[in-house]
Amino acid sequence: MGCGYRSKKFKGNLTKEQLSRRFAEFQSEQEYEYGHDSYNGTLSTTQGLEVEDRVFDNRDEADQYIADNTDKWGVALAVRVRANKVAFKKEPTFDGKKHAETRSLPFIDTKSTAFRTYWCGRRKDYVSAPADQCSATQKARLTKLWEAYSSALSTARKLHDELHGLSSRFKDISWEPTPQNYKRLKSIRPELRRADAKAKKAKERFVEFERKLSERLFPRDDKATETNWLVGGWCAE
Repeated sequence: MGCGYRSKKFKGNLTKEQLSRRFAEFQSEQEYEYGHDSYNGTLSTTQGLEVEDRVFDNRDEADQYIADNTDKWGVALAVRVRANKVAFKKEPTFDGKKHAETRSLPFIDTKSTAFRTYWCGRRKDYVSAPADQCSATQKARLTKLWEAYSSALSTARKLHDELHGLSSRFKDISWEPTPQNYKRLKSIRPELRRADAKAKKAKERFVEFERKLSERLFPRDDKATETNWLVGGWCAE
């Protein structure tokens, strides 16, 4: 059985004692919805809660800190995260028209060929470029980087699925694995590590270029308006 990282946001006005009680209630809700199995893959599989006064400027940094400081079957960890309100210095436009809705990361234009969605490992983030204000070279570069990431991610996912299927078969005591099965189980792990590393690097290149575009085209100010609690940990699954 493996484990996966999960996190949950709670209101920042809760005291530490109130947060602990609310998290215990949340764990009970998770058990009711996903079952009392100790491998249900939710935060109900963590053992208790540790609360720190540490404050982070964004959720990604907070998630990374929690992930690095928690373990499977260990306690969940709570830290504070600032919630930023984005104020654009100039209003974004799509297809030459003003767009009233503003988003933090950064703009969604469903007509744009540059609109993309990528998986960051913990939750879905929608990443796009304001294509009507990009040059042809910028659009081409963004599309090329996306296609490289998409291809690398597809390869990694296929290997993940193959490894999961093969591992599941080994758990079946009625199945008689062949020497080829053992050989493949041994060889697929380094392949998967290389594929994951390649996909991660490709995503980093895509996101870096996309963010540079948005920063140049649409400068904005991030103003902290409130602070929330973020609770996370490694969940048995």
